[in-house]
Amino acid sequence: MLRTYTRKAYLSKSAHVNLADFFDQARYLYNESLAERKNAWEQEQRSVTYVDQQSALTVRRRDPSWSRFPSKAQRSILKRLDRAYQHFFKRGGYPRFRSWRTGIHSFEDTAPAKVKSSGKYFSYTVKGIGCLKFREALPDGKVKLVRVVRTPRRIKLQFVMEASEPEVLDVRPPVGIDLGIKDRATLSNGYKVPKNVLDRSEIKRRQRILSRAKKGSKNRDKKRLGLAKAWQRVTEREKGKVHALTSALVKDHSCRYVVEDLKIPNMVKNRRLSRSIIEQQWGFFVQCLTYKAESAGGWVIKVNPRNTTQQCSGCGSMPREKIGLGQRTYHCYACGLSLDRDVNAARNILHRGITSDSAGIIAEMKGGYINPGDKTPSPTS
Repeated sequence: MLRTYTRKAYLSKSAHVNLADFFDQARYLYNESLAERKNAWEQEQRSVTYVDQQSALTVRRRDPSWSRFPSKAQRSILKRLDRAYQHFFKRGGYPRFRSWRTGIHSFEDTAPAKVKSSGKYFSYTVKGIGCLKFREALPDGKVKLVRVVRTPRRIKLQFVMEASEPEVLDVRPPVGIDLGIKDRATLSNGYKVPKNVLDRSEIKRRQRILSRAKKGSKNRDKKRLGLAKAWQRVTEREKGKVHALTSALVKDHSCRYVVEDLKIPNMVKNRRLSRSIIEQQWGFFVQCLTYKAESAGGWVIKVNPRNTTQQCSGCGSMPREKIGLGQRTYHCYACGLSLDRDVNAARNILHRGITSDSAGIIAEMKGGYINPGDKTPSPTS
């Protein structure tokens, strides 16, 4: 399994300047390569591949200004453009040129050097940029890739490493989870996670300040950067909440979960509920819960959510009339069961997970994602 560990990087003034120079060069390389592909097709009906542009980069690196930086970092920019074209061929959305505002802000090193320890800091050196230091030590394992990311507030180092398989499987019973808006998550054992409310006060204040600034002025650029920092603070705070929540669920309840396979892009098309749905971060919640459960020796199954709210978890019968959103208690006319509608849905989700055809494979696994609709488990992405 692969895991990503993020660390805050500390750079000297010269390293900050060198990093800014590299990102300017990366933006130029991206735009020029995009223009080459675009012109070749429009004028000659000829496709330019990633291999062609990589060969051209090798020739360009004879210039000292280009050989100053590592070739693998520059190739990652060309690979990003190639992925953008592959995305265009599959689902549309032609790649765009990068302005100085929306330019390149990250690169990857696929064969990173060894991380060194120096006192209370650990260091990672990039050719032409300098030493990037960080404090928290990395777990034991081989580093497969290092990603350097520049954000409005800080520079981040992301280490993609091989994680060891857990030795002991969790023996606690599995738990079903119903995701919602009134409550962020409801467990089949009755435990409820309150809904998340996003605090946008600082964002709104800085947006008003930005709207009053003169367009094209340096002052507006400063206000725009302040708004970007405010957004990053909110984003990091919300992600921290999800990490704390999923860690507590794995530690206190179970390492084996069954969740709904929700089609979130379709659900946010509802204008009345889209903001509330986005605030709950269901997709990120399931993603964090999955890898944390696997790391602890458990698993996460996704099941079809159809009629999980309407069906009785006791006898399996369906109601005579559809239950509306305003009815918060489920009453079964057949067996007389009466309980919270979200708890009833969570129990139905759990039943579907443990009775699916592929659920028996879980006992032979130490982790991984299983889709009950498939006969074989698919590897974790």
